[in-house]
Amino acid sequence: MLLGAAGAAGTTVTRGVWKWHHERIVRGLGPRVAALTTGFDERYRQYVLATARYVDVKGLATMGFAAPELDDVYVHVGLGPQSLHKAASALVGGEYDSPSRRDIVDFLDGKEPAFLAVVGPPGSGKTTLLRHTARRACDSRKRRRSIPVLVVLREHWETIRNGRSLAHLITSSLGALSAHAPPGWADHHLLQGHCLVLFDGIDEIARVEDRKAVANWIERQSREYPRNDFVLTSRPQGYREAQVDGAQLLQTLPFTVDQVRAFVHGWYLAVERLEASDPLDAVKARSAAAAADLLTRLESVPALVELTPNPLLLTMIANVHRFRGALPGSRADLYREMCEVALWRRNEAKGLPQQLSGNKREVVLRALAYRMMEAGVQVWPRDLVLAEFVRVLRRFTTTQGAEQVLADITSNGLLVELEADQLAFAHLTFQEYLAAAYVRDAHLVDALAERVDDSWWRETILLYAAMVRGDEIVAACLMVGGADAINLAFECADNDADLDPELRRRLSTWLRATMDDRIAMQDRHQRAQVLVVRDLRAAVPLSPSVSLCLEPLSDDVLANTPVTIPAAGISSATASALAKWADLCHRGRGRSVRLPRPDEVANSPLGSADTGQAIWVEDPGSRPFLWWSGDRHPHLVTGADILTQVDHDLDTPLSTAASEAAWELRAALAVSNDEWRFARQLAAMPELAQWRATDEPAFVADAWAAVASAGAAFAGWRLRAFSELASAITPFIDHDRVVTGETARSIRILGLILARAAEGGLRNQLIALTSVITLLEQRAGARALPESVHLAVEKRA
Repeated sequence: MLLGAAGAAGTTVTRGVWKWHHERIVRGLGPRVAALTTGFDERYRQYVLATARYVDVKGLATMGFAAPELDDVYVHVGLGPQSLHKAASALVGGEYDSPSRRDIVDFLDGKEPAFLAVVGPPGSGKTTLLRHTARRACDSRKRRRSIPVLVVLREHWETIRNGRSLAHLITSSLGALSAHAPPGWADHHLLQGHCLVLFDGIDEIARVEDRKAVANWIERQSREYPRNDFVLTSRPQGYREAQVDGAQLLQTLPFTVDQVRAFVHGWYLAVERLEASDPLDAVKARSAAAAADLLTRLESVPALVELTPNPLLLTMIANVHRFRGALPGSRADLYREMCEVALWRRNEAKGLPQQLSGNKREVVLRALAYRMMEAGVQVWPRDLVLAEFVRVLRRFTTTQGAEQVLADITSNGLLVELEADQLAFAHLTFQEYLAAAYVRDAHLVDALAERVDDSWWRETILLYAAMVRGDEIVAACLMVGGADAINLAFECADNDADLDPELRRRLSTWLRATMDDRIAMQDRHQRAQVLVVRDLRAAVPLSPSVSLCLEPLSDDVLANTPVTIPAAGISSATASALAKWADLCHRGRGRSVRLPRPDEVANSPLGSADTGQAIWVEDPGSRPFLWWSGDRHPHLVTGADILTQVDHDLDTPLSTAASEAAWELRAALAVSNDEWRFARQLAAMPELAQWRATDEPAFVADAWAAVASAGAAFAGWRLRAFSELASAITPFIDHDRVVTGETARSIRILGLILARAAEGGLRNQLIALTSVITLLEQRAGARALPESVHLAVEKRA
């Protein structure tokens, strides 16, 4: 026994001595190793470039025959400093303390080594970021740290658990290439500070105690080789349980609008180049058209747009669009794939253990989603969530408890903890989809049929109708009636090619019947509401938050709307009222409806053509005013216009005094040929607001009566004459009365006679009034461009 103990002790001492001598030998051979590694370094870089060449698409249900190359589709993953307790863990959304976006290279390869912990929700691009960073390091020979080391932690857990060094891990992971590595190659570069060490996915180590062991091992390696850069990635929850001392915490940031567009165009070009042998120009043209089609379709479905800042979800959307067909018709299939990928597909592809199958996890979440929809909430207390999990888990044979299942699901980003003991789905879309799947599986369509006029259930009903035939839903909508239910019926019919032909006929009959002038006004209003909502669905995106209807409100809508349309045309007040009415029609869809802003019209297809059209627009906090395209304002009345009208007026017998004054004025106009502009909207003239008395003076039916009130002779000009004339013209400007030729002639001649006798500002105001009545006369005779109302749809704040 003594000899055995002595032998064991001797062996231990021998191993310790050998390790000490080995390290001294390796470090002493530094210059020789450096000489030997010159060729191997390049071979190693080529190995890393090949390893990280392609986009990682493991676990996606829909993909092409080959993955695109990473460099062709990579979009900069922005990073920002973040406190760990506020780090976003949901697939979409989250809080971000810093608005600035930094590139990871801004933190690396400095004089002082860096240690970064990059956290982010599932699918936010952490692995892609490390793979691309490794490739960039290979291409930079002048870097301080040009030897990238990419370590997927879950693949090296055994090596780490056995206490092996980072140098050993690197060498052992090279496969066949390790046979060509010079002795001490990895240790030499680590000791010299030549390496950029990238640790991916500490959160993918299953048990918390194992995760902490890995964190401790990483800390030891950073102390053993302190001259290198280290980067560690994790989901926030996994890092909270296994933090690494000394690491600077950074949060991945969601894609911006421009980045979404750049990714879609880059991804489509890469895929088309893989799958087509056409000339490059043809491939580029086809990919650009396909990318534009996807972006346009996305913008018509706000719920999808809100998912695109997550790179993984955006990749899935692009894959489904490219390889499965059109969006948004396949939304239900798309959401199904998103849930599957988040819950189990990615983990299964990575070989991670899963005690509860992915399908069972989804069953648990479906039940929870339906209960939350019934309660009319997006946030539920933790104890109620656990109680629902316990109820569903009783149906399964599993050793996992509700707490374990909840921890597992929240780590995947579909369900998130917003604050202490309050949970919600990462996006309302997932709650609505999972609730629809629960209705399908539990055969609860009757429960949906009772809610077809409830806006809270609208998306769930649409998603259910996309999973199965929508006959029962459409029939229920027709039975309930009402604009909301009928709109839902039409939308279900648009997305269901297999809808019962008899139901389609009934929908068509409903639309035709409401066109009959003999039906009740309430039914006509309902029809207008249905029509305007259908028009709003065709709005063209200007940005992720705003879309614009390129077609104006149709005569069909205007004829049936509850907003009174004056006989003389649309005024600013009318345009504002129409926008408010359309917003009420569109309630419950997460979007608001308003008049467009001038810049939105100018930057849209409406502003690209010199059509001379006039469109009601509105800046925040202002009254509506007219935007027009082209050089000539739609309310421009020139001296030549007045001359034409005065010539026509003189053909009509007038009093001697009026005729003489008109002829004198015509001569003056012919000489000066000045242009008189009235460039403001008809109902928002600041001057008119000042001219109107507070007691609302009575309308002077005969404009010539204003002359009598001021005196037959104009030698004693008084402001009252002008005030009475302004009062006479106000009802025409407000579109309360239609201008006739006789009225226009009377007011025009009177205004010009008064202008002849006036001076300065009053003269200009009288000429402006004359221009107004001339414009209104032209509009009444369809000789001037009418204003139109286009609507903008905006995501609600």
